[in-house]
Amino acid sequence: MTTFTLKYGTSSQTVELPSARKLSVPALRDPSPADKLVRQALVATLGSPPLKQLVRPGDQVVIVTSDITRYTGSEIYLPIIVDELNRCGISDQQISILIGLGIHRKQSAAEHRKILGPLDGRIAVFDHDCDDPEQLVDLGLTDCGLPVQVNRRVVEADRVIVTGTIGIHYFAGFGGGRKGLVPGVASRNTCMATHFRIFNPPEQGGRNPLARPANLAGNPVHQAIFEAARMIGPDFLLNTVLSPDKQLLAVFAGDLEQAHLAGCELARSLYTV
Repeated sequence: MTTFTLKYGTSSQTVELPSARKLSVPALRDPSPADKLVRQALVATLGSPPLKQLVRPGDQVVIVTSDITRYTGSEIYLPIIVDELNRCGISDQQISILIGLGIHRKQSAAEHRKILGPLDGRIAVFDHDCDDPEQLVDLGLTDCGLPVQVNRRVVEADRVIVTGTIGIHYFAGFGGGRKGLVPGVASRNTCMATHFRIFNPPEQGGRNPLARPANLAGNPVHQAIFEAARMIGPDFLLNTVLSPDKQLLAVFAGDLEQAHLAGCELARSLYTV
């Protein structure tokens, strides 16, 4: 028999299984210090100039990050991003953080503190509301007919930085990247339309087999939300890849697509067999 420790909610459970049932046990490398990983990623960007070359003094910058349901390491990387913006001549008052709730509920003050870490009370933070028409801007339709209605803050900002974490997603292939914007800061109508992409056209019926975990090729959900995110036109992406115990293993930064794909390949190598 072989003993395994499996995550169970916020705790873990120990089980014993016959040794013949074991396929493999992933060997995760010991990560570098988390702040070092973030700083290295901001310099060694993928498909994009470093952040400091993309912003100008006085820019109004919106940083999108995930809500409390999806730990990303935000309390580590957000202060580093803000410090980098400060060095580029952008004051705290010109920076805001938008929590990408999708269709989730608003966050409590305690949850904001967990997400923002030392930035809580220093940088303005806003919860996206998918049902508030005053918050939303209609950008039209994607080529595949997806309606794109998103938070006006990401449309009106001078620069938009999208953050999050990359993991296996059960129908979008992988999380992170474009999902920070759609469904993250999209209207309820847009959020639901993206989820319906898991189904084939009515004349064919059934679920599209390409909308599955760890697959991006031909995945209709991925294609729809990526196209929608490109319509918003984010300037910079920073995504983490986490260990099973929520430690930062790697950080990818740069272009929305290229940095995300690099992170997906690492997640695939770590978490699929």
